[in-house]
Amino acid sequence: MKVGLFPTCLVAASAPDIALATRTLLEQQGHDVVLLEAATCCGQPAWNSGQHEAARPVAAASLGAFVDADVAAIVVPSGSCTAMIRDYWPRLFAADADQASAVATALDRTMELTEFLAAHATEPVEVADTADETDEVLYHPSCHMTRLLGLVDAPRHTLERSGLTPTSHAATGQCCGFGGLFSVKYPELSVAMADDVLDGMIDAEATTVTGCDLSCLLQLSARAKFRDLDLNFIHVAQLVAGRDATGGRAP
Repeated sequence: MKVGLFPTCLVAASAPDIALATRTLLEQQGHDVVLLEAATCCGQPAWNSGQHEAARPVAAASLGAFVDADVAAIVVPSGSCTAMIRDYWPRLFAADADQASAVATALDRTMELTEFLAAHATEPVEVADTADETDEVLYHPSCHMTRLLGLVDAPRHTLERSGLTPTSHAATGQCCGFGGLFSVKYPELSVAMADDVLDGMIDAEATTVTGCDLSCLLQLSARAKFRDLDLNFIHVAQLVAGRDATGGRAP
C-alpha cells in the first residue's frame, strides 16, 4: 500500500529518529512510504491554549498536504496528533465549507501508527531466540490514545507481533502530567503526576518503557533523569523497527 507519513512537528524537532523508524517499520511491512514534507504541525499547541484563530492556518497547511497526497492512508506516529486531527479538525474548520469538506477527505485516510499496523498486519515478524533475556516491556498508554481514539489493543498487538510482552503497573492509565501547556501552567501538579506514574513503573521493576506519544515519553524521561531512575524510554516505532531489522532486541 502507498502511504503518507506525517512525522509531526515534535518528532521532527526533538526526535527525528522516530520518523525514520516509522518509515523503516512501514517499509518492512511492505508499504511504499511517502514523507508528507508540506505537513508540519496539526495545530494542537495553539488549539490547546485556546488560540483557535492561530491554530487554523497552521493546521490548514498540513490539511492541504493531506488532501494533495496521492496515498491510500496517512500514518501518524502519535496518538495525540491523530486525536487532534480526527477529533478537533472538524471543529477547527467547521466554519469554512471548503475546508470542512477537505477535513472529511483527510479523516477517511488518517490513522495512528499502531492502529494502521493492526488493520493492515502481515505475517508476524520472525525474531531471534532471546530466552536468556526478558522480552517484557512496560507499555505506557497515553491519554489521547485511550480516551479520544479508543486505541487500547492496537499498540499491544503491535508489540506482541514483534515478540514482546507488554506489561502494566499500578499507575497504568494515569496521565503523565504533560498535557501541553498544563505542564507549564501547573508545574507542581505536572511533576506530582509524573512521579505517580514513575513510582508505579519502578515498583513493577520496569527497565524499558515504550509508548506511542513522544510528548509523554519526554515528560517521563525528563523526570526520571532528574530522579536518577534507571529507566529506558523508547517510542514503539523505534522498539519494533529495531527488532524487525535485527531479528532480535532493539538497541
